[in-house]
Amino acid sequence: MEWSWRVKLRQAEAHVERFSKEAADYLESSRAGFDYIADEKAGTIDVVLRADFEPPVGLGAIVGDVLHNLRSALDAIAWEACRRTGVALTAKQERQIYFPITWEVDQWEDAAKRLIGVSAEHLEAFKYLQPWYFDEQGRQLGVEIPKEFAKNEPLWQLQELAKVDRHRTLHPLLAQAGDTWLGTPEGVETTLAGVDRPPWQPGSTILRWSVRPVHRVRDASPAGEAVLTLAKSEDLRPQSALGTLQGLVAATDRALRHVEIEVLHIVTPAELAELTALGEQWQDAQRAVQQARHEPGVLDRERFERQKALMASEERANEAYRTRWQELFR
Repeated sequence: MEWSWRVKLRQAEAHVERFSKEAADYLESSRAGFDYIADEKAGTIDVVLRADFEPPVGLGAIVGDVLHNLRSALDAIAWEACRRTGVALTAKQERQIYFPITWEVDQWEDAAKRLIGVSAEHLEAFKYLQPWYFDEQGRQLGVEIPKEFAKNEPLWQLQELAKVDRHRTLHPLLAQAGDTWLGTPEGVETTLAGVDRPPWQPGSTILRWSVRPVHRVRDASPAGEAVLTLAKSEDLRPQSALGTLQGLVAATDRALRHVEIEVLHIVTPAELAELTALGEQWQDAQRAVQQARHEPGVLDRERFERQKALMASEERANEAYRTRWQELFR
């Protein structure tokens, strides 16, 4: 059956693919990258962001399409969970239903009221998906975990980014994200520090390398590439916009499957057991291929044919698993 949340998830994935292509096109056409300005007296190299023009607003619109479809997918499955309870809902109650996402445990009780009619048992499935859930398990075992850690979880990021997008177009920011480095000869020491605060624009000095001894700055070889990011971050190496979107899609996919299994029972225990068995067969086939590759002895025709047969078997097992997974979850 074609479930609405799966359709919305596929739409989000299609928008991410489009964003990936158009972001790459922008980075190439704008010659986005870094200029490296060396000061031989101070022994420093400034990393200056360069781009011929700003990211197009259309990229922000694509991001909004991704966020809208992901949030809608979660809300759609929450609606289905409420519908299946058989509770008669007023028009006002129908408008109040959505997939609750909270970043601290104290918010959960009120948020869970949005799942009108859902049993306590099934509420546990939604609770399990909350950004704070595993942190709270750790705290109960005596592990000190700051509450703010939950804000790093993808579902909370989706919640916040989608909220921002409803009020304004979300423009990807041009920034450095972990792919700037400095090659130096042996005996040269370097330190790295930020200079201008984000969000960065072309002309901003993002980083400054300090080289010691000072006169060896001419021997240093800086390199790197610029990427787009979504969030204003104090981190000198924030995650790329594409990586963020892919993480949001993956987290939403996992959440949907969890509710499908634990609440809606769209995928039955028997079907899950079948999928697990296919996965184990694929793993066995992979191990057999690896073992054959590392067997001692001469690679003669007989051994080559045996390895070829094992690889074909591994490919069939992989295809069987992937096909069944698609049938169950897509």
